[in-house]
Amino acid sequence: MPGHVVLIVVLVIVAVDLILVPLILRAFVASSWGPISARYPAVEPLPDAVRRNFQSFKVGMANFGFSVHVAADSAHLHLMPTLLMRWSGMKPASVPWRAVRAEGRPGRMYAKVRIDGQSQVVTGPAWALSLAGEGGAPATHGEDGT
Repeated sequence: MPGHVVLIVVLVIVAVDLILVPLILRAFVASSWGPISARYPAVEPLPDAVRRNFQSFKVGMANFGFSVHVAADSAHLHLMPTLLMRWSGMKPASVPWRAVRAEGRPGRMYAKVRIDGQSQVVTGPAWALSLAGEGGAPATHGEDGT
């Protein structure tokens, strides 16, 4: 096969990937994370909120590893996507604790919850989601989680 044909084939594959991958990623984000952010728009976290960056969440089968900055205060669980995920259409959300229900006992690292209006189980860091079982009372953790 001549060199220019190989170049054209490679360029077509790259172009298709540059179009299809973002479209698929946006659809993936919209179907899993979209209902949460649409129902619970972001509000500013309280000054005493416990915060951790680059946390992993899973909504149904959609895994958002190290893609969410989290703040937990007495009123809300604040979920703020990283820059890459915002480019993918993921919007921040502030879920009131009254809308979060624990799904079983939390593990050491992860906990599962149900969020009102979301049909899929949400899995995330136990330090944040286990507060749902405590009525949203924030734990007395510092920035480092101790």
